Amino acid sequence: MDWVMQSSRDLIGFIGGHNYAALFLLILIEEAGCPLPLPGESLILYAGSRIALGQMSALGVFAAVVPASAIGCTFLYIISRTGGRALVERVGHRIHLTEKTLDKWEAKAKRIGPIAVLFGRLTPGIRVPTDVAAGIFRIPFQFYLPYALLATCIRLTFFLYVGATAHRLGLAIGFTRDAKFLTAVAVLLVASTAALFTWRHLRPRARRMAQPPVALGDPSI
Repeated sequence: MDWVMQSSRDLIGFIGGHNYAALFLLILIEEAGCPLPLPGESLILYAGSRIALGQMSALGVFAAVVPASAIGCTFLYIISRTGGRALVERVGHRIHLTEKTLDKWEAKAKRIGPIAVLFGRLTPGIRVPTDVAAGIFRIPFQFYLPYALLATCIRLTFFLYVGATAHRLGLAIGFTRDAKFLTAVAVLLVASTAALFTWRHLRPRARRMAQPPVALGDPSI
């Protein structure tokens, strides 16, 4: 694990020495599907602490991260949309995944896809699978990208605020340990919100289906 710690320190030092250009490059690499020794949340936490020191600005961080996120996730979406469906169809029979099932999932994805993109990209750890799924199930790009970037802005605001606040309070953030804790908290918050949204969305439909059909000529009508 020593190389992980050393690589993490190198990435932090890279941002410290090159500021916005380094942040743009690293976020671009991660959003394109290449994992880094440190998750993007840790890099944003560090940027938040530098904002508190006056060494970076929130506007500059947004100007670096949002375009990097847009380019990276668009690249992954296009790759997945171009060849992902064919690959899934080729190997799907091994896991009993038929073309008919894929068509059903695609129809559902087009119906609730934008909201799924928002929640998926808000949840650390499944941003890349979300982009891949959006491409495979052909969620329209004009809906996919705005929701993907909305999630980026929400996530960026949250972790910048946490990083800056922690620094102002004199709390030392361990970028490998505490970032994982904060990520877990974020996952729980997003999962709870998604569960509540799903429950509220499906409950009226479940009630309608549970009601017995009314017979024609019923005097109670």
